[in-house]
Amino acid sequence: MLGIKHTIPNIHRGDTGTQQGQIGNNNTLRIHTLPLLYSMCISKNINDTYNGIMIGDILANNDNFDRYSTGIVGYKIVETSFYYANDKEKFFMLNYPLDNRGIKSWVKIVFNDTNLYDTQKRKMRNSMHIEPFIVAGNWTLSVSESKNHSECIIYKKSQIYYAKIQ
Repeated sequence: MLGIKHTIPNIHRGDTGTQQGQIGNNNTLRIHTLPLLYSMCISKNINDTYNGIMIGDILANNDNFDRYSTGIVGYKIVETSFYYANDKEKFFMLNYPLDNRGIKSWVKIVFNDTNLYDTQKRKMRNSMHIEPFIVAGNWTLSVSESKNHSECIIYKKSQIYYAKIQ
């Protein structure tokens, strides 16, 4: 699904954030970017762990939709697809899970920077609404009358990753 640029040949768990990793020798891979963290999460079962944290506690996607169907709370990576943008209020409504046909479930990301919103919207211009749109953030429950059940604020572009469909 992610193509050759995003394959992870070897991950040694427990090295992230330590001084023991030997990055220059390809012995270990520190996961410090959203694309790498997402790639690692989707390559594992949601019941596996990374650094003692269950993958299902890191990633909300199709595999654990039942767990997060009523709301996503806390720091999570959420696998979505683009639904629509609201220029007036500077937010994206996203399909969650990624393929939500027959499921009325959405999440919302709000931009507090107009330039960041405009840049991300230009990237979504040619969206087919099926490409994986990965968002990392501190998710909260939305107000009860909202169309979406969860939302997060986007502060910087590194919180968003556009995974390519291969």
